Amino acid sequence: MLKRADKGGLDRVFAVPGQPEKKLSIVLDTDAYNEVDDQFAIAYALLSPERLDIKAIYAAPFVNDHAYSAKEGMEQSFQEILHIMQLCNKSNSIPVFKGATRFLRDESDVVQSDAVDDLIHRALHFSATDPLYVVCIGAPTNIASAIKKCPSICENIVVLWLGGNSIAWKDAREFNLEQDILASQTLLRSGVNLVLFPCGGVTDTLRIAVPQLKSALRPNHLSQYLIRIVDAYQDKEFGAEKVIWDIVPFTWLIDPAWIQMDSMATPDLSDDCRWIEGAGNHTMLCAVEIDTKQAFHDLFSKLNRLSDIDV
Repeated sequence: MLKRADKGGLDRVFAVPGQPEKKLSIVLDTDAYNEVDDQFAIAYALLSPERLDIKAIYAAPFVNDHAYSAKEGMEQSFQEILHIMQLCNKSNSIPVFKGATRFLRDESDVVQSDAVDDLIHRALHFSATDPLYVVCIGAPTNIASAIKKCPSICENIVVLWLGGNSIAWKDAREFNLEQDILASQTLLRSGVNLVLFPCGGVTDTLRIAVPQLKSALRPNHLSQYLIRIVDAYQDKEFGAEKVIWDIVPFTWLIDPAWIQMDSMATPDLSDDCRWIEGAGNHTMLCAVEIDTKQAFHDLFSKLNRLSDIDV
């Protein structure tokens, strides 16, 4: 178990999401075609304009049965981002940039991309007292590359990363973290203001079944698409549920009261994906428990804002 640490410099970071009247500037980095939860997260962010000012969206790389190379995964994610924006009636409202076409190769490596250049350019226009929130819900290749290329942006950004597992677990092995271990290590070691949302043991509590989705969502083009991709993705066993992991960072930005956070020393990450106690490292915030009822209620109420259609 990691040692606890005082929040220190994170006092100002945590205070900003706690001001419900303040609109937050964010960018979103997503491997949108990896499975089906990114689509919910993108739509949730797009449909929360009263709280979130989305400056840009970046396509992140991934490799699985949907994509046999990081480049293919990034390209598919780019197209899926555009698709979700269209379903939300937000086409052309926010710039979308292509990200890394491969993962990091060594500790000094930087993967150049339009996403990296845009993040650096935007971050330099923010400050320590008025930060840019960088929501990363995939492998942090784009974010790590930007930090390596221009380390000074660490002072101006807060990275919200959904990755790894609970700090109390025996290992951190999880898809986002394992896709690019070097990028994950870079993020943890960089000193950037970090808010961690672990998958196993924390965000995996956000589970829902297709019948519940059908009951919760009004019929519109977006909801029908979301239901269809969840139904096609998940196990067909009776009562099977799908975890909608990726909405959690937005849940915290919209109302931090819905997520219990601990302040602790940032861990390091071993090459075999184990958390290493971060004694002496900078401090991070880490999600430990989620009010799933509030999270889903807010998500569904916003998805239902779109007009009804005949189905």
